[in-house]
Parts: sequence; C-alpha cells; structure tokens
Amino acid sequence: MQKILVVDDEFEIRELLSEALTFKSFEVLTAEDGLQGLKVFDEFKPDLAIVDVRMPNMDGVGFSKRILAAYPEFPIIIISGFLKQYNIEEIRSLGVKEIMTKPLDIEFLYKTIKNLLSL
Repeated sequence: MQKILVVDDEFEIRELLSEALTFKSFEVLTAEDGLQGLKVFDEFKPDLAIVDVRMPNMDGVGFSKRILAAYPEFPIIIISGFLKQYNIEEIRSLGVKEIMTKPLDIEFLYKTIKNLLSL
C-alpha cells in the first residue's frame, strides 16, 4: 500500500484528503505544519507528500526545501488558496512535482498522484 503524508494547518483539509485517499486505498498520515510534517516524514517514510504552502511554524516551502535537499526525487504536491503571495517559479525550482490551487479537484489530484507514483 502506497503511503501519503498530508501536511496542512486546516483540519478540514487534512480530514477531507485523508478520507478521500484512504477510500482510494492509500495509507494516509497527516501533520498540521511543516515542523510536525518533518517528524512524521522521518517516522512514516511516505511515498508522496501533499503540502499546503501557507502554514505556521514552517511553511510548505521550508518543508519542501528540507525534504528535497535530502531526497531530490521525492514527489511533493504543493496546494494552496494563496499562491499569488508566493513565487511559483521559486517553488518549482525546488523540485516540487505539482502545484495545485484550493479548492482541490479530488479526481485530478488522484490522477496526479497515480502518475507521480507510476500506478
């Protein structure tokens, strides 16, 4: 079973994605910010991460920098309702595989995950 880490400060988003992806037969673990996400990443060893860009303590950019510095090919999908406040090209240059805006299209997200994990 493929493992997905969802990192988002919004409880409702974590729950929605957890339920939707569990329904699609993924094992899902969640974290509420980038710092907690790093800890969960080390313990959980996910196959892919879905990460909100704007969070307290450590944002999605900081999380992505840390993970991709150690695992350059690790698939990260950035999600946000506030992408205009960030430099999209800078985020892409980190090695992030996909950037999506909220509200999410769950079917498109699922297809993207399948492509990234070669399922």
